[in-house]
Amino acid sequence: EARLQQVAVAMQEMIGQTLGIKLQLQTIEFPQLLSQAEGGKLALWGTRWYGDYPDPETFLNLFNGTIVPKSDTLPSYPNSTRYQSVEFDKPFLMGVGTIDVAARMKHYVVAERVMIADAPVIPLFYERHFRLLQPWVHGVALDAMARYDLKFAWVDREEG
Repeated sequence: EARLQQVAVAMQEMIGQTLGIKLQLQTIEFPQLLSQAEGGKLALWGTRWYGDYPDPETFLNLFNGTIVPKSDTLPSYPNSTRYQSVEFDKPFLMGVGTIDVAARMKHYVVAERVMIADAPVIPLFYERHFRLLQPWVHGVALDAMARYDLKFAWVDREEG
């Protein structure tokens, strides 16, 4: 994707100018990237994550240290950063094991703050989704994960 290539080049320039580190950019197919990242073969890489369901757990599980294999030779999925922190894992796992939504969110907030302070990743941006509809198109829903649900969509032919 051209936009992601532009982000990579900008990051390369900023890291070079600010830190004096010369980075070599390499574009690889996603399966190869995933395999190399999970296998601990990459020092720095860029990717994005789309949650599977609208809950913080789907994002925070990427940093769950309890699933990182003891051997560096084994793949670490989904925690490809191999981030491990008892301070993160404790509230995260408490959130996973809590049914009460408000209590879960409190645990997740604590875990997220620890992870952000430790910075195993550098979030660069998030995407926003917009939709433009003609006034005669009705019932188009955008769910919490920004996916379209056209199950109840309909067109009012008299308006259009």
